[in-house]
Amino acid sequence: MVLLSLCIGLASCKALKELTTFYITYSENVTIAKSTAVNLPIDIATPDIVTNSEATFAANKTRKDLIDEVKLRQAKLIVTIPSDGEFSFLKSVAVYISSSGQSETKIAWRDDIPDDVGNELVLLVSDADLKEYIKADKYKLRIKAVTDKLTSQDYTVKIETEFTVKGKLK
Repeated sequence: MVLLSLCIGLASCKALKELTTFYITYSENVTIAKSTAVNLPIDIATPDIVTNSEATFAANKTRKDLIDEVKLRQAKLIVTIPSDGEFSFLKSVAVYISSSGQSETKIAWRDDIPDDVGNELVLLVSDADLKEYIKADKYKLRIKAVTDKLTSQDYTVKIETEFTVKGKLK
């Protein structure tokens, strides 16, 4: 009987943990201008990205003050224009996040990008706790890229990010 109670107790603790963990995704487009030089860093900033965190937290039965941790789970770049575009012109790329009152933090990157990478680039992600950025009303991303080939046209790139949010229920 005690063993059965213990199993039920552990199962409900796991269920509670699952209820307090959810994901938030954001997507933003940036333009990488055609290049006139190689091996020089290019900085591209996104417009402000509105988090809508209050509504997202409420929909997941929590609040800003109950959030324990936010970590970047996944980040990827996708060439959307030109339709046949690919990332073979990139040597390396890094993504930084910033918001009001928070210093800029490197959150994702990829070095030594192969020529056969295609039009989608999955980035390595940091283990930093990003809760203050996501709890803010808005944040910005900055992409720092280094090219190893010239491009003859602008590229439109979609930045997709997914964050894991852990918090307490309200």
